[in-house]
Amino acid sequence: NVCTSTLNKICRELGVGRWPYRKLSSLNKKIMEYENMELRDAFLVKKYELVVMERERLLTTDPNLERKFWAA
Repeated sequence: NVCTSTLNKICRELGVGRWPYRKLSSLNKKIMEYENMELRDAFLVKKYELVVMERERLLTTDPNLERKFWAA
């Protein structure tokens, strides 16, 4: 187990300023809800695909990129 302050210190040393935990949690919850539904409607299928794509984007991009953009 690692305490929060130690984890934050390590993240700062590695250059990770923030991690979109709440956003990922929200997307994971939506994905679970869609997976529990019967996706008969094309609209719901499309929404499910968009949520999955957004989650993948968050996991594969630099979490500091948005902050750097607005700071410039």
